[in-house]
Amino acid sequence: MRILTINCSLNLEFSKVGEVFSVNLPGGIIDLAKYPGALEFKPELIFHQENLGPRTLLIGLDKFHCPKVFWSIDTHLNFFWHKYYGKNYDIVFSAQPHWVDKFQEHNIHAEFLPWYVEKNKWISWSLRKHQLCFVGRISQYRPIRKRLINFLKQNFSDFIFKQDIGRDEMFCLYQQSKIVVNECIAGDLNFRFFEAMGNGALLVTPNLPCIDLLFEPEKEFVSYTHGLELRDKLKFYIKNDLKALSIARNGYEKSLKCHLAEHRVRKILSCVQDIESKKLDELEVYNNTILSLYFLSLNGINENCENKIDKFISTLPRDNFYWSLLLEVFIDKQQKLKELLDFLLLNKIGERDLELNAIGSEAALRLDNLRLAKLFLLRYVKGKNIVVEKLNSIDIHLFWAKEFLKEKRILRQGFLFDSKKHFPRAALEFIYLALEENQNNEQVLHLARVLAKKIAGQENFLLKVESWLSLLEPNNWRLNLDLVLTNLKNFRLKEAEEELYLAYENAKKQGEESLFWLRKKAILGEFEKAFFLS
Repeated sequence: MRILTINCSLNLEFSKVGEVFSVNLPGGIIDLAKYPGALEFKPELIFHQENLGPRTLLIGLDKFHCPKVFWSIDTHLNFFWHKYYGKNYDIVFSAQPHWVDKFQEHNIHAEFLPWYVEKNKWISWSLRKHQLCFVGRISQYRPIRKRLINFLKQNFSDFIFKQDIGRDEMFCLYQQSKIVVNECIAGDLNFRFFEAMGNGALLVTPNLPCIDLLFEPEKEFVSYTHGLELRDKLKFYIKNDLKALSIARNGYEKSLKCHLAEHRVRKILSCVQDIESKKLDELEVYNNTILSLYFLSLNGINENCENKIDKFISTLPRDNFYWSLLLEVFIDKQQKLKELLDFLLLNKIGERDLELNAIGSEAALRLDNLRLAKLFLLRYVKGKNIVVEKLNSIDIHLFWAKEFLKEKRILRQGFLFDSKKHFPRAALEFIYLALEENQNNEQVLHLARVLAKKIAGQENFLLKVESWLSLLEPNNWRLNLDLVLTNLKNFRLKEAEEELYLAYENAKKQGEESLFWLRKKAILGEFEKAFFLS
């Protein structure tokens, strides 16, 4: 088999089953058909692996008549553009199991293909000089990780933290450590998960969806749901060294048995062997790629293309989605924005389209034109019994948030929404706008809380929302109790304890102590007695 790979880490294993033509391409749009030797190679399989940094986006795929595969590594942070780019491929493999169905909802054939372990020799437990370590970058976008690091430093004297180190140094540290703590940005099955196990350390990781598809909990790895559980489990396994060794060894053996690069290549070939390559249209491939580039550029990746984006989208069909994109292109051009809004209304374009009318409303609000914002809302709800005359801007944000929630469009995970640069395209983004105007609006805060609980990785935002709500509802002991768990998930044990005491005092004043104890047990579960006031 002749295999053409792009930015691929599996080349060695692919070379064992066929002839490999490997290319490493920079970020930006690249015509694969014009790459020297690519067409002449006559590949029987094209395998494109997602790269970090400025993304490589391929056009010219319509010139190749063979199965085409894209490996989406960080689907949880990039689905907002992968859902367009993936349409150019026969199969999209996702390293995140719970995102496979989301691809299929967009008519993209998707399969689960997790990351893999590198084959490393077992290092004796007695030679490991560190009890506990974590490797990962701290940034303004990862506040929970920063809290985790501080939490581990405060509770464990033999804790090693490293960031911005190379692969070899990281592997060396893992091989010298008995326990590796994992943290996930948005419920993702990350590199650290496999790197720790492949180097023989005991992995202690957040309880992730579908993780039991790969490894057996508490026999091959250890899971936790919040800071209290993490602290107690780490103390247990540090004290019970042989038990920690047994689980670490089981995880290491399972990794070698089922999760090497050769196993991933075997899965890929099995999936593509009977697949018929779909016929691609050149313009369709280009447009899917342009949409990917558009949203990447908005998100600050492939930024060098941002000033050309209005020219790029000129090839897109003039449908409702195109007009919503053009509104965003004009977001900081007031005159053009107003002219386009008037054009859409005058020509009755997308009168019942959710996204176009929502963005039209928000664009009008950006121009401080409440009347115009109501017109877009009014034509969307035409025929429904909704009075729009008394609506203010926050009411409009809330209306659209609820409409997007009905469509289950809650959040564009990984998309760094900025109200100065972007128009909202998900329920929580409308909530962000409402909170910018007034973070003391209880209706907004309650909806924000509901939405944040639905999405993995929103613990920090949920902490903010519930904290704001608690200031507005100081006697709400049920909210106080919910804040206990939210604080625990943010590795704030002291604050959780303080909130628990406040909840108890509030419940006691209201004569609801018995309800308090029941709810406390329901929220904290097996840790109910481990926490104070038991």
